[in-house]
Amino acid sequence: MYKCKIGIVAVIICLIGNLSVAEDQIESTLLYYPMVNSPRANGLGRCSINLVDEQSPLNNPGALGLFHLEKIFAASLPSNTKWLPNFADDIRLKTTGISGGVSYQLFNPVADVGYNFSFGLAYFQKTFELAIPFGERDPGEFNYINRYDRADYYSLGLGFQLERFCRVGIGLTYKQILSELSAPMDFEARSTPFDLGIIVELPLMGVLQPANAKSASRDNGPRFELAASFAFIQSNMGDDIAYDGDDYTDPLPESRRMGISIHSALHRGVATIGSGRLIGEIEEDNKPDNVLKGGLELGLLNIVFLRGGHYDDDQGGVHHTTLGLGLSLNGVIAWLEELDSIQLQDDVMGRLIRNFNVSFDYARFFAEGEEQAVDNTEFFKFNISL
Repeated sequence: MYKCKIGIVAVIICLIGNLSVAEDQIESTLLYYPMVNSPRANGLGRCSINLVDEQSPLNNPGALGLFHLEKIFAASLPSNTKWLPNFADDIRLKTTGISGGVSYQLFNPVADVGYNFSFGLAYFQKTFELAIPFGERDPGEFNYINRYDRADYYSLGLGFQLERFCRVGIGLTYKQILSELSAPMDFEARSTPFDLGIIVELPLMGVLQPANAKSASRDNGPRFELAASFAFIQSNMGDDIAYDGDDYTDPLPESRRMGISIHSALHRGVATIGSGRLIGEIEEDNKPDNVLKGGLELGLLNIVFLRGGHYDDDQGGVHHTTLGLGLSLNGVIAWLEELDSIQLQDDVMGRLIRNFNVSFDYARFFAEGEEQAVDNTEFFKFNISL
């Protein structure tokens, strides 16, 4: 009986998510979360694992370690995405979370190089809600089954920076996932998978600044930065999915993602004139074909960011273009200091003000070819960090 229920719900999920799975994989996809709910990542063709920002714990716990080389706190404010608006009006994807971390800096005067270490912890929650039509009560009136999925993410990230040479982040995310269906199915499924992620950043030109020392370049002229990053994450490892009141289990749908990013920027003192990022990602699981993603981000004054990308899943028949916009307060603070409109000391308060940021990100999907349920899906998010 449980196996039948699981199959029915999984087929519905495949339809609303534009996913394509082999028949022998249907049950194992029940608790699979394919929806990235980061507007920045979604604006870049859903590329996420190379991004170091407030939502890193959701996408790559290794990036959490790098994020807290400079930041001590971050909050990703609640978002309520209307998922697949062309399919239904009541499918909601929500995420929220916080993270905190500490960093420690050492300096070797003989080698004239600094070493920075960081430790970060994060908690995020993702929920997915929808009502599934299930039989007609009267002509044109349907009964509904309510579906509720909740995933709690507990992440730990470690970061290391060898100034002028590299930055490395490694992290682990432990997840508790619950899936519930209301009457007449009335069942619960639970799993406790974990993800392991790593990211490596290498400067190709210019210098990686010491963490929390942006003012060190205050008197320097314009400088050019060029860096590359490589990221990898293995997702959904651990015990099988278990069902309340039944001994039947399903294997977790493991997946792997690999990404590369090239970042460039032109700086003037403590401020940034312009920046660019080219990013690509490959996702592979049990499907014969890999999912390919790519994106481009252009930044002006580190205040306004324009994003575009493309997502290709041949197996699932999902192909769409993505566009996004970002706004950042941190760039405004940097330019006010650079233009001597504000004076910041090189003390704790000065570093906190320099690192303080409120950002807003927006993204939208545009499906190609025949109309797809994912078309016109929009994402909004506010983040705070310092």
